[in-house]
Amino acid sequence: MADQMYILWHAFETHVDDSYEDFETFIGFFSSEGKCREAIRSLLAKGYFTSRSDKFEYEPYTIDRIAWTSGFVRGIEEDK
Repeated sequence: MADQMYILWHAFETHVDDSYEDFETFIGFFSSEGKCREAIRSLLAKGYFTSRSDKFEYEPYTIDRIAWTSGFVRGIEEDK
């Protein structure tokens, strides 16, 4: 098994009611950059994301390791 995979998402920022909002859509995990590009072509061919076709992003991730190691914040606990 490979020790790396790619995460693919579509993200853009838009102006809504005097503020900016980020819109992110997780697409999936893929075994290669080529598979990411194939997925993008497939989604565009089906008519999805065509108005912002340049907003796809993908990144490699190493599997079987902790990717986030600091900055955790404990949630607010409910009163008992």
